[in-house]
Amino acid sequence: MPQAVVAETLLGDVDRLDSFVKIGRAKIEGVICCDIWEHAEFSAAGAGTRTRCWLSPTTGEAKKVQFWMKFGHWKEWKLSLEYDQIKVNAGIPEWVFATEVPEGYEAENTKETAPVVGLYGYGGLCGNGRGGSKRAKS
Repeated sequence: MPQAVVAETLLGDVDRLDSFVKIGRAKIEGVICCDIWEHAEFSAAGAGTRTRCWLSPTTGEAKKVQFWMKFGHWKEWKLSLEYDQIKVNAGIPEWVFATEVPEGYEAENTKETAPVVGLYGYGGLCGNGRGGSKRAKS
């Protein structure tokens, strides 16, 4: 199935794609080029997550991926993450790994004392993922 490309690069679990349903077709830059696939999961409390993937039906190339959230008391789904520039096997810019504190900020931690956190940090998907924060100098 062509969605395997997006699973391997973004979702990390190819088996999850068996539960995706094709919900339509889409134009990107004025050209119909993508099938839209969706997967939703709900808890007993009414919270839910929804993933939408815009995939080329011929190459499996992911053109766009959205992750949505809904809590029981929310009336509407809220977009939590969107990827619209997906490059497979692209080099990672050096600045991504820079650890110098930007001008005008001061670190609350050092490299030696900073906690190790998972991909989604202490705050879950909506957390800052850094295990701390940096504050502007006053």
